[in-house]
Amino acid sequence: MAINEPVFKQLKLLASRLTNDEYDDIVQLLFNLYMGVDVGYHEENVVAILADAKKAKNMAKKEKLQSFKVIKGGNDEAK
Repeated sequence: MAINEPVFKQLKLLASRLTNDEYDDIVQLLFNLYMGVDVGYHEENVVAILADAKKAKNMAKKEKLQSFKVIKGGNDEAK
């Protein structure tokens, strides 16, 4: 049984979608943030990491969409 079930579920989701190295990096970042380690954000601007997280998600989605290729097939030609 997990100590904190909601957090455990989120970590499990990450673990299922990331490589082991990626997961370890994210867990280390979360721990460092929790411990107050300076990871490059000013103390007075605590919402900056949330802004970066949102921007990273949007960029990743955009890059993913751009990586799709158009497949031409059966219905492409007008009849």
